[in-house]
Amino acid sequence: PKTYWAEAVQTAVYLKNISLTKGMHGKESTPFELWFGKKPGVEHLQVWDCSAYAYI
Repeated sequence: PKTYWAEAVQTAVYLKNISLTKGMHGKESTPFELWFGKKPGVEHLQVWDCSAYAYI
């Protein structure tokens, strides 16, 4: 639905920023790693449109 477009775009940008890319000198790193100086964690990622539960 159109109501999820903002979240979809935000997720796409985030995934792009934590994905490996080859730099000018052939070294592979992520934009996140270059900006923050540490490797991004991916353990918090979930499959898009999957079931999720909140524990209260």
